[in-house]
Amino acid sequence: MTEASQQANNSQASPPSRKFISLPVPPGFSFERREENIKQYWKDKELADETARNTEFDKNITRSASVNHHKDSVPDMVGEVDNRQRKEDKMLALQTMLLSMAILSTEQGDAEVRIKRHPDNTYYDEYIKVERKEGDSDENRKRYIVAEPGTKYYIEFKLKNGFDFGDYNLINVFLFFPGRDQAISTLFINAKPEDRPKLKTHLIRKIQYANVEVDGQKLLGARFAFRNIQIDETLSNETDIMGIHPDDLATFKIKLYLWKKCTTTLSDNDYKSALLDWENECSRALFTSTKKDKLSLDPDVKIDQPKAQNIWDAKKVDLDSYKKRGISSALGFVGGSVESFMLPKKPNRYTTEYTDGCCFGTFEFHCRTSQFLEQAGIIKYPPPLHCYSWLVLSDNERKAALGELQDLSKTQWHEDQEKGKGMVLPMIGRVRAEEHPWEWRHWDRMYATERQRAFQSLQDKKKARERGIIQRQYKNMVGEIIVLDDEDEMPHSKARNRDSNDEGKENAKSNNWEVEVKHEGTQRIAANSVDAPKAVSTQVIKNEPIGNDDDDIIIVSETKNLILNPAPREKEPEYTDEGLIKEEVALERLKEDIAQEERVLKMKRQRDALQEKIDAARSEKRIKTG
Repeated sequence: MTEASQQANNSQASPPSRKFISLPVPPGFSFERREENIKQYWKDKELADETARNTEFDKNITRSASVNHHKDSVPDMVGEVDNRQRKEDKMLALQTMLLSMAILSTEQGDAEVRIKRHPDNTYYDEYIKVERKEGDSDENRKRYIVAEPGTKYYIEFKLKNGFDFGDYNLINVFLFFPGRDQAISTLFINAKPEDRPKLKTHLIRKIQYANVEVDGQKLLGARFAFRNIQIDETLSNETDIMGIHPDDLATFKIKLYLWKKCTTTLSDNDYKSALLDWENECSRALFTSTKKDKLSLDPDVKIDQPKAQNIWDAKKVDLDSYKKRGISSALGFVGGSVESFMLPKKPNRYTTEYTDGCCFGTFEFHCRTSQFLEQAGIIKYPPPLHCYSWLVLSDNERKAALGELQDLSKTQWHEDQEKGKGMVLPMIGRVRAEEHPWEWRHWDRMYATERQRAFQSLQDKKKARERGIIQRQYKNMVGEIIVLDDEDEMPHSKARNRDSNDEGKENAKSNNWEVEVKHEGTQRIAANSVDAPKAVSTQVIKNEPIGNDDDDIIIVSETKNLILNPAPREKEPEYTDEGLIKEEVALERLKEDIAQEERVLKMKRQRDALQEKIDAARSEKRIKTG
């Protein structure tokens, strides 16, 4: 039997070969206290890097101050402290995110499942929906990958160091395909004496082969692969095999089970009965093999092929599933050897059974196209915190997410300024100017309601820009509306686009919109003109007074394709009570503290219940032993 068929027959996978790399030893490193030395080494290194970054940052600020002299901009004396605090918040959020990256945290420890290409041994990028945030107590992990037709792959399973087997002796890793009750392939991991009570190092195993029946032929040690699939326009949300849904063609699950080992000795009568059954099975296998050989030698005899009912036998899918839902490939197998005649294994007098199995984790993978993932808003894992909703984030995560959005907004604002003025401008440093958007204020300088409003505003603007909608105005620190200038247009562009402007006016008249149309290109030329600051031509549809409200103004860009976009409605000024806002903030904090206390109490109750079960089991074991 080949190595592939042995692994597919649920034998224990051999440990991967390890390559030792010589690394430079830091000064003062001691192997006796390596944990403390490693922490101190990286702490000193991070401090040195932070000092170097701050020095470079101060140089850039000095250089920027010598170029630009803003009268209305004042140095922010606490800017350096704010920047350092923001960096610490980002590092904390990043560490929290990396700790949960593609890892399932259980009571026993951390387990990880990744998909790798063969023979490249490179990981597939994972994608995730951000509709909800995964919790540490979740037992399921759902991921998306971009399928590559014609590519072979395998599954890498990893137990992190510190994993505690407890009273269990075996871990089963089952690979399931949709529509099948039995696993396609299984991996056994026995708890060795040196692995108890906890793993000292990472334990890595692979699921690479399976024994399957493809097109009516039994294959041993076949490799996993993504295969092409064709379109059949006569189908509707179905495949060419009845009972198999298109979603099942590119979906698989990995389930993790823990088992306890129990060894029993067969009595004389039971062992004789087992031997008799084994002899009968050998006779049947020999008779079946001989009959197949005779039929294969007779050309006039047709062998009935079994009806295909497996997902890897499907060849076609409907058009909508292929194009709109990204199912352009399916699970399949390549390689393997044709099943040969094999006698059953002779029974042993000592049998080993595994009982009290429990599932402690599930990994679910969906294979789609990159276009589908982009259209469905499924982003690469791990996702930035600012992609989540405000309500699912903790306080530290909210602070870090708002900082991320503010940094992205500053970068985009700087690019828009450079594009509008046609020159390279210095980046925004530790200065606070009144013309900057109000969402840039520091976390500590906003109330709780303002933080959420700023987060939602920056998140909406980011999504709008990704959809191709460019922001042309914003509200500054003092509440004024600032219009961003685009690239300046030449005066002769007015004559070239006059027809499109006339068409826009006719469209406005035909729809009976009582609005004022302002030509954006004319406004930009007039705004850039020093001698004629008021030379802005406006045309009023229907004879009405000039005192129109800003809500009835539409900005019309002088482009070939006119698109009338109403300006955002400005909210009326709100007269809020500062004392009431502070009380609301205090109430929110109390609610969060109460929720945290309730979670702690729940965890304590779970801990006590588990401790009672463990004590009862140990006492029962001592009684049986005694």
